[in-house]
This record gives sequence, C-alpha cells and structure tokens, in this order.
Amino acid sequence: MKKFNNQYMTVFIVENIGFLYYRDILELINYKYILKSCPICRKMFVKRDGRANFCPKCSADKKSQKQYNDRKRKRNTIQIEHKAIVDMLRNRGEDYNAFVAESYYYRDLVEGKEVSPCPADYDSSIQTKEQYEEWLKKKHKELTKRPKKHPAH
Repeated sequence: MKKFNNQYMTVFIVENIGFLYYRDILELINYKYILKSCPICRKMFVKRDGRANFCPKCSADKKSQKQYNDRKRKRNTIQIEHKAIVDMLRNRGEDYNAFVAESYYYRDLVEGKEVSPCPADYDSSIQTKEQYEEWLKKKHKELTKRPKKHPAH
C-alpha cells in the first residue's frame, strides 16, 4: 500500500508486461503513468510520480540504492570532476562560465562533435577522453591550491 494524492493505492511489481490486462494499460495511459524497469532488480513497476526511480521493494532498501548510486557515480568520473570544479567556483563567488565553456569545448571534441578551431588560450593537445579527464583533475588541483577571493566590504 502506498499513499498517493491522499488516497492509499496498491502497488504491484510486474515481471512481464504481458501480465497487465487491457484495462490496466488504459489506466496507465489515462493517468500518464509510466511502466519502468527498476535499475537495481530489473523488475518492471508502474512509475506514478516523476521522482520514483526504483520499484517499491528497492525503494525501501536504502542500502541497495546507495550501492547502485555509488556504482553509477564511479562510472562517470568526468561529470563528477566537472561538477566539483563548478561547485567550488560557485561557492567562492567566482565566475565559472569561462571554465564551463572550455570544459564543454573539450567534451564536445572528445565525443566527436563538430567544434570550432581550438581557441588560442585552450590546450590543443587534448584529443582523448583520458587527456580530458587528466586536464579536469589538474584544473581541480590548481583551483584547490588557489586562495579564496573574499568579497570587498
């Protein structure tokens, strides 16, 4: 049982979409629900709100959610490093737009997207994902060592 819009609803885990009846599929369409696969246990479930990412069983298991999120986080170190730098600059009250533009240029270049010729102040040696990741780590290290700017009073 789950409370939704001040009503208690029964939630079922569906192993196979073939088990759903025609009436149930119409209900999914009428209420704009989504049939989704749980990324932890791979079972199908009806997603009734935009924030539910796991089936009801896995939603109750915070330990397996944490393990899943940790595994997911480890797969994308570039995104984590980029966000850490942006957050650091934002928390210091510094302009981070120049960093974001440069970082996105390298990301697009590495992903094979169409990019303009390399600007003069950018590092033209970055051509691979590993070089881009190394540049992000180096940039993070430089910014961490730099003293914080305090706003003038």
